[in-house]
Amino acid sequence: MVQHKKPLILLLLFFVFMNLTLNLPLCYASDDGIWDSYPALIAGLSEVYSTIKMRVALNFEGSGWKLIYGKSNGQFNGCYWNGTQWIYNSSLVTGLGDLGDFSSPSIAFNITGNNKWDLIATGYNTGTSWTSWYGFNWNGTRWVSNSSLISGLLGGIDMFYNPDIIYNLKSDNKWCMIYGDGNGYFHGCYWNGSSWVNDPTLISGVTSDFGYGVYPSIRYNFNGNNKFTMISGYKAVNNIRYMLYHTWNDTSWVRDTSFETISYSDKSLLPCMIYNLFEDNKTDLLVGHDISPKFSGYTWVEPPTLLECFDTSTVYPMPGDEITHCANWSGSLSHYIFSWDNGVGVFENDTAIAFGSNTWSNITKTISSSALGLTIQWLIYANSTDGLWASTPINSYTIKSYVTKPFVLAVILILVFGALIIGGVFLFLRKR
Repeated sequence: MVQHKKPLILLLLFFVFMNLTLNLPLCYASDDGIWDSYPALIAGLSEVYSTIKMRVALNFEGSGWKLIYGKSNGQFNGCYWNGTQWIYNSSLVTGLGDLGDFSSPSIAFNITGNNKWDLIATGYNTGTSWTSWYGFNWNGTRWVSNSSLISGLLGGIDMFYNPDIIYNLKSDNKWCMIYGDGNGYFHGCYWNGSSWVNDPTLISGVTSDFGYGVYPSIRYNFNGNNKFTMISGYKAVNNIRYMLYHTWNDTSWVRDTSFETISYSDKSLLPCMIYNLFEDNKTDLLVGHDISPKFSGYTWVEPPTLLECFDTSTVYPMPGDEITHCANWSGSLSHYIFSWDNGVGVFENDTAIAFGSNTWSNITKTISSSALGLTIQWLIYANSTDGLWASTPINSYTIKSYVTKPFVLAVILILVFGALIIGGVFLFLRKR
């Protein structure tokens, strides 16, 4: 925004007579976020066995978050979150026992309409090289076997299955299950009220081989995107695994590589999304591993998002004018830095200014008398509380080296009106 000091009155006359306003167009920009290491997420967790496959449930057996995970020896562990760390509680897995190697649980409430918590798990039998399915209901104190929960599920595959259960994926009020197998492929099925029915449309877009032991974690409304999101490990060369990210577009899973910022030198990368654990409206990611440490935690963080900034490319100030450089941001805002080249081509940064409770970064500069005819470039950097940076695009404006057209026009208008007034007075006097 431009504040002209000397020709202010003339410019006001010009805008009144010409019915013009100085409208500055807006430009928009945004940066991608990253999965940032978050040790607080795994506080209290410790394990000697490998291939940790975790699932979480909210308000299971009371209030708050509960965590149940399987491991390479076929057994399960249970924990609850006390607000600062996970506390082990063996009563959460009473009745599950040893289901075979690489046990993998999935938890949901009221699949069959009995108002009970259900757990569907798999276990691998090294003797037969087959994977078996197991179903359980929670009776208030222990898990009770219920074979009807696994009716229709495919069995006998080499190595293991890794299931996750979700509701209403296709807006049809049905329970769905998507699971990966030991050969790197996904499978999909839905619950018809009495049995699971195979449905390849549930895995549209993820039919490729994703690597040994693929393990999906699916949640709705990842960081406010109002979509189902699936995160899974992908095995690349040299035993490096990458975290794959897909969103459901109502008919197919669509990959978005901008969220794939995690890689790990491990044959297992076993994710489990959890939302709002720290009451911060964020989606966090628990990850199980084969190698030590057996747990890792990540949280999704983003740089400040630029909502709007004033484009000064159509502004032509004069020496002595004050120019206010404006940008509006959202996110976890820490501070901002204004940078400009003052017309010499080399950018210089001002001192950082804290956002405080404000989301605008406004910096006013006075154009020096030596800037005649120069083009000044500027931008604003914004820093998040997580230490990530974003910036506006580079904007510019050119300092006029001649009398401005508005100024000339205003002078002409004044002269014309002055001449008319003088002429009118002269004619009036002659008639008298």
